[in-house]
Amino acid sequence: DGSRAEQIDLMGNATPVTIDGGRIFWTFDNTPVTLKIYGATKVSAKPVIDCNVSGCAVPGRKVAVQVNLANPFPRELVARLTLTTPAEFKVEPGSIALKLAPGEQIVKSFILNCTSAVSGTFGNKYLVELKVDLDKNGTTRLLLPVHSSAVMSQEIDKKKPDFVLNQRRQVRVLYDNVPNRPFWTGPKDLSAEIKLGMDRNDLIIKVKVEDDIHLQRQEAPECWREDSVQLALWLPGMGGWEIGGAHKDGKTLKHIWLAPEKANIDKALQALTVTSTRQGTVTDYEFRLPFAAFGLTFGKLKAGFRFNLVVNDADEPNVGREGWAMIAPGIADTKDPSLYPFIVFK
Repeated sequence: DGSRAEQIDLMGNATPVTIDGGRIFWTFDNTPVTLKIYGATKVSAKPVIDCNVSGCAVPGRKVAVQVNLANPFPRELVARLTLTTPAEFKVEPGSIALKLAPGEQIVKSFILNCTSAVSGTFGNKYLVELKVDLDKNGTTRLLLPVHSSAVMSQEIDKKKPDFVLNQRRQVRVLYDNVPNRPFWTGPKDLSAEIKLGMDRNDLIIKVKVEDDIHLQRQEAPECWREDSVQLALWLPGMGGWEIGGAHKDGKTLKHIWLAPEKANIDKALQALTVTSTRQGTVTDYEFRLPFAAFGLTFGKLKAGFRFNLVVNDADEPNVGREGWAMIAPGIADTKDPSLYPFIVFK
């Protein structure tokens, strides 16, 4: 119910914004701006366009870009959606024309066919552009990231590590800015090599950790507080597992912190096999997750799953966990499976 409106940029420059029947159609990019409405006693926001990517890019498979379009105006809205992709993708259809009645909402999808040129290495990102033409309301463009999957062999003993954690960007140090506290000095301080694979009965994860000082005095549920490994597994439609292991006084601790709602966590913990050995500054771990106890099948793992792993580090008895090396965020700092790499076995 305001009388007029304007958009103000970071330098204080104001540009008038049209009010159409008590509504403002507002588009903006990545540069922060302020919308100022004069004389208004109330205001509400309704998204006109919302879009998301259904998953990660896997060579030879398909990914959907879903677009939700709503018409909050008291008149018909004519729209055209056009998706432009990098050469590694083929899109169908390339363009969609729509007419929306007042108050109507429509969901449309573009299908991205991932060619063999799509990377099978975790960490790559492709940008697809969605161009939206909205008759009298002009044109807006949205850039959507499509992340690559990690495609790997299931033969765990016949390959190089699937993930190597030896870079500063892969290490989170809690005491970086605290004088006289430990900090990461390089791969000999903390690093890891990780392999994933499976046989007829088990999902297998092997982790080789290099850590100059080994410290583990906790019981299994609290082993994350000192030198240990935490891994997370999430399957579409099933839910997630979070599992840990630690080497303590020549023995191995194991624990399950998180399990899918319908899982038998006691049965899974009993079936879980974790072994560890330490020689010099290197600790080797092997996790075996039996398919039956963890609700896994050969087909589910072939279809793809999300996986993440962190190696916790503690050097001083009175400090506790000082940091960790990680494949990706989503375990130690926050709990977010959408940040995990998507794994596909060849």
